[in-house]
Amino acid sequence: MSTYQRRSVAVAAIIAVVLCIAAPAYAVVPPVAVPAWRMAPCVRADDMLMEPSGETYLGILVLQGWAVQCAPVVGGGGFRIATYPAGEPVGYAPGYNVRSFGSTAVGTARSFGVLAVPNTPGEYGVCVLGGESVRVSCQQVIVAGGTAASSWRLIAPDSPLVDKDVVATPPTGRIVPDDPGRLPGDKYVNPACGSCF
Repeated sequence: MSTYQRRSVAVAAIIAVVLCIAAPAYAVVPPVAVPAWRMAPCVRADDMLMEPSGETYLGILVLQGWAVQCAPVVGGGGFRIATYPAGEPVGYAPGYNVRSFGSTAVGTARSFGVLAVPNTPGEYGVCVLGGESVRVSCQQVIVAGGTAASSWRLIAPDSPLVDKDVVATPPTGRIVPDDPGRLPGDKYVNPACGSCF
């Protein structure tokens, strides 16, 4: 190979390296921060009757319902579902029964499926909670024979069945205990992200 050819190859190699290094850089867009889940100050579920789906999961009946966000709103706002077993001094709002509206728009509706009532005979109160764990809409569910809810009806949020303190655990990022699965009536697979559950 002649000196000229070697120099030409060397120049071509240098140009190729410079072009590769000087290739247009793409801007790295930082991820958008999603607000952490928190109770929405205003939630409506007027006359909403959660209905048993006819299915159970881990021995708990799946209830389906909906809630609507009203003003004022907050980023990451959502609601909880609490269960009040008859004869117990408190109700329970487990971290897997929290849901987010996924929007700050007033009027955003959120349908859901939740594990709220044990599939064991008894009487249970179930409420949608908003604000500072305020009972927004409640109902009585009676389970007979351990097979399914045999009756359910709306009750007042100050009914003795549900007029108790509630023990709430932090959101788990899941919609069922230890399983990120989907429940009937709940169109969102992963509720952990602030805008999708």
